[in-house]
Amino acid sequence: MPNALARAASPYLRQHQDNPVDWMEWGDEAFEKARRENKFVLVSSGYAACHWCHVMAHESFEDEGIAAIMNRDFVCVKVDREERPDVDQVYLDAVQLMSGRGGWPLNCFVLPDGRPVYGGTYFPKAQWTQLLENLAAMGREQPAAIEEQAGKITERLRLFERASGPRRSDPMPWPETVASFAARFDRDDGGTGRAPKFPMPCEWSFLLRYSVREKDERILKQVRLTLDRMLAGGIHDQLAGGFARYSVDGEWKVPHFEKMLYDNAQLLRLYAEASVALREPAYASIARGIADFVENELSAPGGGYCSALDADSEGEEGLFYVWTRAELAEVLGDRFPAFADLFCVNTSDDAGEAHWEHGRHVLLRPHSVPEWGARHGWGPEEAELAWEQGRRDLLAYRARRERPMRDDKVLTGWNGLMIEALASASRLLGDGELLERARRGADFLLAKAKRPEGGLWRRGWNSGAGPEFGIEGFLEDYACLARALVELYQ
Repeated sequence: MPNALARAASPYLRQHQDNPVDWMEWGDEAFEKARRENKFVLVSSGYAACHWCHVMAHESFEDEGIAAIMNRDFVCVKVDREERPDVDQVYLDAVQLMSGRGGWPLNCFVLPDGRPVYGGTYFPKAQWTQLLENLAAMGREQPAAIEEQAGKITERLRLFERASGPRRSDPMPWPETVASFAARFDRDDGGTGRAPKFPMPCEWSFLLRYSVREKDERILKQVRLTLDRMLAGGIHDQLAGGFARYSVDGEWKVPHFEKMLYDNAQLLRLYAEASVALREPAYASIARGIADFVENELSAPGGGYCSALDADSEGEEGLFYVWTRAELAEVLGDRFPAFADLFCVNTSDDAGEAHWEHGRHVLLRPHSVPEWGARHGWGPEEAELAWEQGRRDLLAYRARRERPMRDDKVLTGWNGLMIEALASASRLLGDGELLERARRGADFLLAKAKRPEGGLWRRGWNSGAGPEFGIEGFLEDYACLARALVELYQ
């Protein structure tokens, strides 16, 4: 029988409705149950497109034996971090203080009053089982030690909150700030640091503006390198546009395949800004490609934009996006050698390693279409025609595969980011269609996401009778929608 999550609005929570774990939603009922039964509460936070959330669910939460231990000794609560960032942030901070790292799935064991005791991210099955048994035993045999641990962690959280709370800011020392970024630049492959690499569009938008204003060619070179390497890599869907959440390697080749609305909104604006600031038409094409990806893949029934596309399909990460040489040859026929060159796919079985698992390749595109055409003796128009026909053929073949799950939550803040990006890009690129999409999104939110008393709702979902909204909005929702409306007004 489904557990209580079958009634949830969140797609992430409903992913766990058939677990043998007696999951509950976050709320007073779960904590009252924990107080009555004198049990720890397990707060398990994640999101629908999260690959490692799926892995832990398959390994542990779907296992009857492990579920029996969880149901016997704990009150188990599932949280969608995207619709309840307030809850997630508290326990993310706690886990980071305890372990020095954070991420999702986030699993934090707390007392019935909500104070954290212990936590971590992904646990392999055997380790998870041992942890459950050890914590349950400690709760029975060493309650004083557990109480002391909870007190220490809570006090550290309070100190952390005070240290990072609101305070008066002095004017930003721009050269020192830029120097702190520059010290972390990867001058070979773009971005900052090594693997894994996240796009971090806000950082690059800041550095773009700074370098243009200050005529700093050194910083501008790093911005251009980063934009070029990202769009050439596997983090960028070379066929359908849009960017994955991050690259697991330092060269942007192999993505963590989930695609998030908030990343693509910010990258749309960044590439549109760069197309003007750097006078680079290719960046304008990338920006339009992102906008079209969001329109084609993330438009929600009734209005607005959905939150994400999953990393997995058919139980495998990235399967929808990767290709064997045999599949590419089947689709492209005698065009395969040229496209193998374009996508960095080896054309013989002994010519090096594939970029992905099981002989499959992530498609890269290190050369522009005109550069690629010149390598094969084609003029620009001939190369563009060949590219568009090949891309359409590959997309048609890919469309027959099982698609990744779509998280159809409509989040007010994330939609605000997208509306702002569309409005900004419409002005920068002179594109009336993008402006119309921004207007449509704003009209939807103003009609559906406003509470009767004038505030905002956080999350909308499709109930079958059209979009409904719930959960009171957070600062992110107000800030992002306000920015969007100002940009749209301008």
